Amino acid sequence: MLAPLIATKLHLPDVHADLIPRPQLHQQLEAGLQTPLILVSAPPGFGKSMLVASWLHARSSPLQAAWLSLDESDNAPDLFWRYFIATLQTVHAEMGITAQAMLAATGALDLPTVLTALINELAALQNPLLLVLDDYHLIQSSAIHENLRFLLDHLPANAHLALLTREDPPLGLARRRARRQMVEIRAADLRFDQSEATNFLNNTHKLALAPKQIETLEQRTEGWITGLQMAALSLQGRDPAQFFASFTGDDRYITDYLIEEVLQRQSEPVREFLLQTSILERLSAPLCATVTGNLNARDLLDVLERANLFLIPLDNRREWYRYHHLFAELLRQRLRETFPKEKIAGLHRAASGWYEIERDIAAAIRHARQVPDEIRARHLIERYSGVFFQQGALPQLVEMAEYIPPGERENLPRVCAAAAWASLATNQYDVVDGWLKAIERHFSLPASAALTAPDLGLAIRAAMLEVLVIRLHLPAYPPSAAHLTALRKQLNALPPEQPCLFNISANLKPVIAYNQGLLAEIDGATALAASAFNETLTLSLERGNRFLYHLGRAHLASAQTALGQLHAARQTCVDGLAENAPLSASPYLSLLHACLGTLYYEWNDLAAAEQHFKAGLDLARLWNVWESRVPLMLGLARLLQRNGSFKVGLDLLEELRANSIESLALTIQAYTALLQFLNGNRAASVAWLATIPAESLLEPTPANEPAFLDVARLLIHLQRPAEAAALLEKLSILAHSGGRMHTFIQARAILVKALAGQGKTSVALNELLQILPLAAAEGYLSTFLDEGETLRLLFHEARSKIPPSELRTYVEEVLATFAPGEKLIVKGESGYGTPELSDREREILTLLAEGLSNQEIAERLVISITTVKTHVGNIFNKLGVTSRLQAVAHADGLGLLPRRQFPRS
Repeated sequence: MLAPLIATKLHLPDVHADLIPRPQLHQQLEAGLQTPLILVSAPPGFGKSMLVASWLHARSSPLQAAWLSLDESDNAPDLFWRYFIATLQTVHAEMGITAQAMLAATGALDLPTVLTALINELAALQNPLLLVLDDYHLIQSSAIHENLRFLLDHLPANAHLALLTREDPPLGLARRRARRQMVEIRAADLRFDQSEATNFLNNTHKLALAPKQIETLEQRTEGWITGLQMAALSLQGRDPAQFFASFTGDDRYITDYLIEEVLQRQSEPVREFLLQTSILERLSAPLCATVTGNLNARDLLDVLERANLFLIPLDNRREWYRYHHLFAELLRQRLRETFPKEKIAGLHRAASGWYEIERDIAAAIRHARQVPDEIRARHLIERYSGVFFQQGALPQLVEMAEYIPPGERENLPRVCAAAAWASLATNQYDVVDGWLKAIERHFSLPASAALTAPDLGLAIRAAMLEVLVIRLHLPAYPPSAAHLTALRKQLNALPPEQPCLFNISANLKPVIAYNQGLLAEIDGATALAASAFNETLTLSLERGNRFLYHLGRAHLASAQTALGQLHAARQTCVDGLAENAPLSASPYLSLLHACLGTLYYEWNDLAAAEQHFKAGLDLARLWNVWESRVPLMLGLARLLQRNGSFKVGLDLLEELRANSIESLALTIQAYTALLQFLNGNRAASVAWLATIPAESLLEPTPANEPAFLDVARLLIHLQRPAEAAALLEKLSILAHSGGRMHTFIQARAILVKALAGQGKTSVALNELLQILPLAAAEGYLSTFLDEGETLRLLFHEARSKIPPSELRTYVEEVLATFAPGEKLIVKGESGYGTPELSDREREILTLLAEGLSNQEIAERLVISITTVKTHVGNIFNKLGVTSRLQAVAHADGLGLLPRRQFPRS
């Protein structure tokens, strides 16, 4: 279940009636309502929160404003956005209900979609709304920063965000500043000038200081409001002359001096209460009573608030508070100086116990480690590790487990298993085997004994089987079919509810099915892979394993796509995204988006493809899932290629090349070389192709089929169509034998272009006619569109050879999709063999592409037919071709043809 939200974090702070008015700053804040972002950034103690709160309380016309006080625990993305939405609901109860439901279903994994729904709801509001995020500097999660950037970039004009922070957040501030999309208030703006310092010290605190004394304080504190407040407290009832006589030193000295003065002037019970409770991030009377043993905690909190001792209420009921951050830091320093270590340890021990009872396990562990009591911390991790999985807090689990010294991990096999699974889910593969080897040391035998030792006890065999199942995911332990079969046999022999380590035996069976599917997928047995992934879905759904459920669905959709079952693949993806997942997040939704993007790209729905590629990439980057980043970024690059944005596509590929895994390297390199050629860098493409061993181009495999398709495309562009055709014939045979009709159709489409490039026009047309029924059944479009003008002309010829039928209707649909601007454009680059055509030759070449006869060209240009034939012959010689179709195809590949209309029929 989801951890409950702390309602006290969702309230606008009250302000004191005697707060110093700051009308100029209020005007700056008002100006911020014309921009998406108000940034109030300054060190602690400059009155950031009180400034914004006082402005909101003082406005003559009320503003719909929501307030969220952040703390360090809010770095989990799904928790952060749950609070974000809950805060908005304090203003509009119905706001974000759709986004809230989506977040509950997917956790942090579908945040772009969640935020899109939230943005749409904000845009529908009639009145302006401001959301204030206080203490945003406590957020260190790059995922939260990235998604908040997305929100800010798309925030409607009636919605505004105010960030109160000690340090500038990584939200693209330079760009927003340049575009005047933010208002900034800095420390220099927040400092009290001498006039404000006089008002604060003499009127608010009734000190009657001389102008020179106020000037001294103002200069020494540099207008720092908390420093002035500390000075005012220490001056109460004292001779100012004596105070200023001893008032020397730099800022840090002043801070220490003033906090000492404040503390010394408190009664002993108050001073002790302040020091003891300084270990707490948030304070409530029951928590403080437990930590201090003082049953008057409620009364003491009231005393502190009335005395203005840096106690900030977090709700309107005065149930929860926090100390000013700097004040708390100084209190803790003083605590360490004056309290014995044993007594401080007792405070943390009491806090840990209270938090455990309240089910805030992360806080309980943090305080246990402050004791330090690693035994208790480990007990809490072991006992409550399942809670972290339920709440999707896996990075926190990994972080807390990492504190356990390596030499002691072998005594905690359940924690090791939980940490290994959590590390896998967060893509920290390099640490997984360390946890597994600790388990093997605990049992003093290798995990493989579960498959080879007949006399193992049931509990030990079950534990070792879970280690082997986890290892299936590690590159260093590639499984074989025999190994998976042996694992499955051993698991089937266990009782379904047999405890292993972190799982029961029934929970491990879908993992075996998934790996059997993965192995079949790698071997090219695509239909067998689809069957195994279907079994994965059934078993993982039964066991409530959403991670594996979405991973299995994505691979099933990929297998269906490979089999040429595009519409079935789409339904698999849609069902996976719509599945009401429980409250744990799944990083593999990104793979479903990748598959959908690929399908919509094939169907030429480029807007839908881009939407899914970008949504998936946001998730993949959030979880660092490289398995999905590769198809997502390749898909986006192909979209950019279609639009002629080759350089941006190459930038995406460079990111992939810098980080990708070895098995995907050839696919990325091949497409990079193709895109480099299209961008005009022929030399780089030729150089890369020369590095590929000849034998590599002779033996395609299921894993490198996409790379071979791009190599064939590149060979055609390099005027080596015969080599491309030979490669594509081999690739077609391999794909067809494995039932991978998607690759088969793509390979034959490129082969059609290669054959035309060799002057074999009739053979090319015949090949096209053979694959058209296969392509028509699933609505293939981009497979043909991406091959440019050659395919368009051949489709035009094919139409005349097909009688009226559904197939002819499909051919006409493809032809209609070859609209101007859809043809492939290649940037020419002088010095690399691009033929130089005269203006008249280019003009005639364009008319040839439009399908005009020599006589029609002569009439159009008012020249003799003999002159036309001479120019056509020159064009053929310069292009190295022997037919009109070859000339148009080759010129199209070199970018010599302008964008144009359909040929005349």
